[in-house]
Amino acid sequence: IDFSRHIEPYLGERLLDKIEPEHVRKWHARLTANLRAELAPSGRDGSSTVARAYRLLRAMLHTAVDDELLLRNPCRLPGAGTPKAAERPVLTIAEVGELAAVVPVHYRAYVVLAALSGLRAGELAALRVRDCALGPSPTVRVARRFHRVAGRVTIDTPKSDAGVRVVPSRCRLPRNSASTWPPIGPKPDRVTCSSSPPVGGTSSIPHRRLCAADLIGSGAVTLVPTTCGTPH
Repeated sequence: IDFSRHIEPYLGERLLDKIEPEHVRKWHARLTANLRAELAPSGRDGSSTVARAYRLLRAMLHTAVDDELLLRNPCRLPGAGTPKAAERPVLTIAEVGELAAVVPVHYRAYVVLAALSGLRAGELAALRVRDCALGPSPTVRVARRFHRVAGRVTIDTPKSDAGVRVVPSRCRLPRNSASTWPPIGPKPDRVTCSSSPPVGGTSSIPHRRLCAADLIGSGAVTLVPTTCGTPH
């Protein structure tokens, strides 16, 4: 995807041995400017994408050098492969409680677990009631995940055996936020963080819906991990 979207449109018509450092600098500058303008409404600047595309181009041209198709690698921009994304603000434990109190009830478990467990969005979305152990030392068991394949959300196991794990919650919400937990009911196989019952074995990932509803900023704030102090 990075090659077809970010490299080929700029350099695809140029012969390999005709790519000079000047062309790489111009490509890097144009890609940076284009992504910054494209992503501005979301609060992102595209620096991570630019750095990833640069690393790919550098690796491709390095292979050409190894194969003696090029004498030197024209990718010589210092630090261009390192993303320079701005640090995102992190919610305090009190703000997590406030956010959980205002989102729709079927998103509350997602907000709380995203902030306090450090799980990925796909892992959070796939959690079932049976996977969540509440109490003085709450834990969640990660045994599956939702991920997108050809535009469709599917259920799968974690990528590796280490991905199947029991994760302790870092801390509890303040006592006055206890009501933010959703009424999950007695069904142990129910998806905890789904906006609706799964259709065809899939469910939408709540993070996308919360971003779309402007309840959490897709690029302006992060829920994972949050600042967890001891509640009083």
